[in-house]
Amino acid sequence: STFFRLENRGATVPDTYYVDDISLKQATGQPQEPPTNIFYLQDFEGATDSIIGKNDDAITSAISTEKAYNSDRSYKYSARTSEWQGAQVDLDVNPTRAIIDNPEQTFELSAYVNSDEAATYKWTIKTIAGLPDWSSFQSYDFEPDRTELQANTWAKLSITFSLNDIVAVHGFDPTEVLRFYAVISSEGGSTADFYIDDV
Repeated sequence: STFFRLENRGATVPDTYYVDDISLKQATGQPQEPPTNIFYLQDFEGATDSIIGKNDDAITSAISTEKAYNSDRSYKYSARTSEWQGAQVDLDVNPTRAIIDNPEQTFELSAYVNSDEAATYKWTIKTIAGLPDWSSFQSYDFEPDRTELQANTWAKLSITFSLNDIVAVHGFDPTEVLRFYAVISSEGGSTADFYIDDV
């Protein structure tokens, strides 16, 4: 059998200690180091930024204290009338632009999601590629898997990919990327309110 041990090596031994959010990750491809460098994290506890928003102005999105994964606040999406409406994360601005600037490198994009009803949720990576003047362009979607959420329960929604993975599926020129973003949305007709945290 294989196991991991967490132990104290200091001069003093505490009576009690706590562990949380333990994970072991390995990206695809060989040779490949596990993706340990977190270059972007938004937990909505402090100042928010323009990287995270919504993919349709018709819905409502705002900081919420109703539910939170780790601390006090999350980001809530409500007034949805279609399943495709949801969270949008821009990947073509700094620091998330690193995905475009390093097309061969594998990245993990993740968020914790909580829905008011049980439903299937997914990440969709959306790429628009074409001429710089937008006179000719094409949209491409990449969504390899889904996650089943129980009502009012936090679950991790993650996708591991590289820009080259998307190119391999759709065959566009990676140097012609005009817009690059990710969307969290539901399937099966669910338009329930949902919350995201720790993106």
